[in-house]
Amino acid sequence: MNKDLAVVILAGGVGKRFLPFVTDKRLFPFQGETIIARNVGKLVTAGFTRFVIVTNKVNDAAIRSIERPNVSIETVVQNDPNGMADALLAASSLLLGGPMLVVNAEDMVDESLYVSLITRIRKRQPFVV
Repeated sequence: MNKDLAVVILAGGVGKRFLPFVTDKRLFPFQGETIIARNVGKLVTAGFTRFVIVTNKVNDAAIRSIERPNVSIETVVQNDPNGMADALLAASSLLLGGPMLVVNAEDMVDESLYVSLITRIRKRQPFVV
């Protein structure tokens, strides 16, 4: 159990709303890397160092291959796509007792928001957008 701030990335769903593309939307190539790898990179650049990624049976192997130096990335498979709450339950044994930031794998967020967020967390200040 690690009580450091964990970024929980939800990537376990089916993603049915990405038609006509057949690739898992999280693994879709965007600017030279997959969307999820790009988002992990943004979060790492902002200063986050601990990640728990909830995957599914199909995308697990590809997502496990994401690596960043000096960063902890753990994955857990969500066996059935039963929503976001179920994804968090699947990861609960890795999260007990610690703070977390929950994001969707395919969210496109300006990196400056992540920088502002982690700065406020470190200073124990509220984050208001």
